[in-house]
Amino acid sequence: MAERAVETGRLNEEYEEARAAFAAEADAHNKNVDAMREQYAAGNAEAIAEYNGLVLERSDYPEECPQEFDTTYDPKKKSLHIDYCLPPVSIVPSVRKYKYLKTSGEIREEPRRETEVERLYRNVLVSIALRSIHEVFEADQAAHIQLVEFHGDSELVDKATGRRMKVSVSARRETFLELDLREVEEMTCFKKLGGRFIPS
Repeated sequence: MAERAVETGRLNEEYEEARAAFAAEADAHNKNVDAMREQYAAGNAEAIAEYNGLVLERSDYPEECPQEFDTTYDPKKKSLHIDYCLPPVSIVPSVRKYKYLKTSGEIREEPRRETEVERLYRNVLVSIALRSIHEVFEADQAAHIQLVEFHGDSELVDKATGRRMKVSVSARRETFLELDLREVEEMTCFKKLGGRFIPS
């Protein structure tokens, strides 16, 4: 009986310690969030860059699509610069479709052509760029950001030089917020904004 009481006391003590540690951690987190909110409202460049990094981190992408990027804010230009490490070409399935052959019971793969893989990969890259710009402008309720510059490293290769290609596009707030992204064709929209694939 005495042993049980000692064990119960120990468990209660551990619980209280864990609860106090959790409460302290939550309190510190809330204070950091409040401080960042105040600094963001005041136009602090570091706070704006960090906050928009968190915005992009929360984007829901497939596991095969790693989210690696850096964000910097220029208060003079009121611009947010995003350097993004875009997903590999393997994000596009290499198999176009599977065909079941009734006579042999075999399942045969129909691979995608190289040109189709590249076209789909370009669309994925452009979609990520447009989505990132959209999420930044949507989250920036204080309108500190008037320009977003997106640059992304990709696995696209320039056939003329053999060099890897970057995805580069920038958009001004007033122009971008006029777009209805539910209706646009990604590549056409990207080009209209002056987006380019350039050798890195």
